Amino acid sequence: MKKFIYAPRHQSVATPIYSGTDIIDKLATPRFLKLFTAVYAVVDERVHELYSQSVLKHMLDGVSVYVFPRGERYKSLARLQRLLNWLWENEADRDSLLLGIGGGVVTDITGFAASCYMRGVAYVAVPTTLLAQVDAAVGGKTAVNLRNTKNVIGNFHVPQMVICDSRFLSSLRTEQIKEGLVEAIKVFAASDRRLFEKHASMSILMRKVCVAC
Repeated sequence: MKKFIYAPRHQSVATPIYSGTDIIDKLATPRFLKLFTAVYAVVDERVHELYSQSVLKHMLDGVSVYVFPRGERYKSLARLQRLLNWLWENEADRDSLLLGIGGGVVTDITGFAASCYMRGVAYVAVPTTLLAQVDAAVGGKTAVNLRNTKNVIGNFHVPQMVICDSRFLSSLRTEQIKEGLVEAIKVFAASDRRLFEKHASMSILMRKVCVAC
C-alpha cells in the first residue's frame, strides 16, 4: 500500500490518498468508522452488484446504503435533493460519515452532498474507475450538472481520505482503462516531467491509448 498526501492550494487541510490492492478493510476499519455517529454509503449500482458481497462486504456491514443509478444524467440537482432527503430521513447528523463508492459521477455528487448537508459532514471517497482514481476523486472537487452542462454547481470539500483499491479495476472495460491512462498522462505532463517520461513514453504507451485521445 502506498500513501500520498494531496495538499490543494485553496485549502488549509491535506488529503491522504491510499493506493494498493486489498486495502479497503485496512483503512475503513471498525475503529475508524466508530469515530462517527453513523456511516452512510452512496454506491454505484453496478459496483454494488459486483462487489457488495466481496470487496465491500465488511465496509458496508451495518452501514445505510443508497444505491446510485448509473449515468451522467443522474448527476443533477434533482438527484442531489433525493440524496439529501435520504440522509435526513435516515437521521444523519453533523458527526456522520458519508462514503462515495463509484466512478466520477458518484464521487462528485456524494462529495457535494457531504459539503452541503448540515453545512458539511465528513466524507471518504472510494473511486472505482481508473479515471476517478486519477482525477475525479482527487482534490476535493465536487459538483452536479445543470441543463446538460457539466459541473456548473459545486464547491470543494476535502475528503478525510481517498481509497484507491486496484481490485475494482479488474471489471473495467478496455475503453475505461484507456480513459484513465490518458488522464494520467495529462497530469504527469502538467506536473512532473520525470513521471511523464517514465510512464508516458510516446512510442510505447500512446500506441495503447491513442483511441481514447
